[in-house]
Amino acid sequence: MAESEKTKAQREIEYLRAGAVDHIGVPLWRASHAFVALMMAGYRALGYDDLSESHTTLLPHLDVGGTRITDIAARAGLTKQAIGQIVSDLEDRGYVLRAADPSDARAKIVRYTAKGRRFMRDGWAIKRDLHERCRDVVGAQDFDAFVARLEALAGSLEQGDKG
Repeated sequence: MAESEKTKAQREIEYLRAGAVDHIGVPLWRASHAFVALMMAGYRALGYDDLSESHTTLLPHLDVGGTRITDIAARAGLTKQAIGQIVSDLEDRGYVLRAADPSDARAKIVRYTAKGRRFMRDGWAIKRDLHERCRDVVGAQDFDAFVARLEALAGSLEQGDKG
């Protein structure tokens, strides 16, 4: 009985190997993962070792003048509760603060502190360096078209069943 189960498992593995399809998701994921890892390494090199990847993915969703938590949640694709926790963490670390929304006394606006604005400026420099590294790999002549095609692809995939 054990032998037939082993044979069945071997056949199943062979079937899965034969049916494995290469798809664009793998290199897209690898590139994104590597880009984020290099961003985090850049932040750590500049002394931002108190931030996690989840912190750094939230900060770009804040407008310069401040943003409501509900808007941050919608932009980031996360729940208000999750965003609230990340905002609390960032507030404790001195990157953001909560202030009353002048247009709605019940709501709070999340704003950058001086430390948060410095983090964003430093992040732009890191991203510019990575952008140029990507340009060098793709080739300067083809890079703008490559980025435009990636944007079109992202937009189409974001539409999902809507498109």
